[in-house]
Amino acid sequence: MHPGARKTIVIIDFGFSQSQLIARKVREKGVFSEVVPWDAGYESIMARNPSGLILVGDPEMVLDEEPPTVPEKLLDGSVPILGICYGMPLISRLLGGEVARGKPVGSARVRILVERDGGALLGGLPSEFEVWMSHRDRVVSLPPGFAVTARSESGMIAGFEGPNSRISAVQFIPESAQAPGGTDLLSNFLFGICRCEKAWDLGEWIESTVDAMKDAVGDGRVVCGLSGASIPPWPPSWPRKPSAIGWTASSSTTVFSG
Repeated sequence: MHPGARKTIVIIDFGFSQSQLIARKVREKGVFSEVVPWDAGYESIMARNPSGLILVGDPEMVLDEEPPTVPEKLLDGSVPILGICYGMPLISRLLGGEVARGKPVGSARVRILVERDGGALLGGLPSEFEVWMSHRDRVVSLPPGFAVTARSESGMIAGFEGPNSRISAVQFIPESAQAPGGTDLLSNFLFGICRCEKAWDLGEWIESTVDAMKDAVGDGRVVCGLSGASIPPWPPSWPRKPSAIGWTASSSTTVFSG
């Protein structure tokens, strides 16, 4: 498939230990995804022709003196956006909402109560479910035109959605939000909001990439350095250093020849 025609979800990483795992979850649903740093720039992000953007990071950073951010024109509604954890207070702040510093209790297991039938993002999920959620930087008022889609039992805003569902956000790890029937938050975003199709397959991508490499290299040789990590399930806390959640990595070098 030509790169320009492929449905791509771009994950904008603000320094979150789970960014690559979210990218993998998207690919497992048959949709291609890429992770880029938060400062990749508007032109670089849009050059990937994204069908949707996911903004994700540590939720405790948005009230820092100089927090990482994105150009506001990314939030003009031309591309659907999902904010996860840091993405939620960041979107709120950029679009005119209010964010406050909460109690320094980190993340905790909480029960979420869905409101307004969950909107496009949380629709089809149970009316109540448990998640890992941060209680630090929190949204206390929404941008104009936005509506609350979920709260914690204590009343803290846990999710919101903008006009026409083009911008949505949650302040919890989406893997926790799964309905018994298989409907989940990421699927709602990918297939309901972004209108993606299950058209990407890892095996086909590897085969086409190797063929393209052979065509480009010809009789030459290519050294390819690979690294991998054993990543545990969603953790009960969100440390900024991968070593803190027990990652183990290995690397190898493979030589391809035409």
